[in-house]
Amino acid sequence: MFGITSQPQRNAQGRITSNPHEEIRRGAGSSTYDGAAAERMKMEYLRKERERREKERNKLMYDGKNRDYIRATQESERMKTETKRLESELAKHTHDSEGVKLLEARTVAELPAFKKEELELVQKIQKVEAELLMYKNRHQQVLQKISHVEQTDKNLVVDKHKREAYVSELQARYDASKRRFEDMSKQAEKLKVEVDQLKRLI
Repeated sequence: MFGITSQPQRNAQGRITSNPHEEIRRGAGSSTYDGAAAERMKMEYLRKERERREKERNKLMYDGKNRDYIRATQESERMKTETKRLESELAKHTHDSEGVKLLEARTVAELPAFKKEELELVQKIQKVEAELLMYKNRHQQVLQKISHVEQTDKNLVVDKHKREAYVSELQARYDASKRRFEDMSKQAEKLKVEVDQLKRLI
């Protein structure tokens, strides 16, 4: 993008000039003039070289910062999408977990009633021998219900713990993703400012 400024050349008389075909007259006056002109040309050449190197350095810095900015912006968008996905999944499983908790609570609430009935039936069996068979059958049914309810409760407790653990894991992943998204957003903003500043120098 930036060319290299050609260095001044000396003509046939030894005078430094940018025109190799330039012819000058010999003499003391021309020597003085040649020295001053050569010095001016040298300073002008050095100034242009310095400006060229400065522009090239700024261009390299701009390219590097711009690449970092693009990468940071892309990563920020990816983290934003991942954060939204985790928010949705977290909300879904939190809702499911609350449903299991309510179901488990209702199931546990049934146990006292069945246990109370089981005790009353035992007492009736002792008091009423004639109705013994009927009450024994009912007793067996109630015991089966108790066993079923207790087993169901155990399964629900395990399921509840699993869901609570998964919700906690999702919450941790969501919090980490949110922090990374915020960090990348801040980095992207910082890089944008630096890119804009460097762009104005080019």
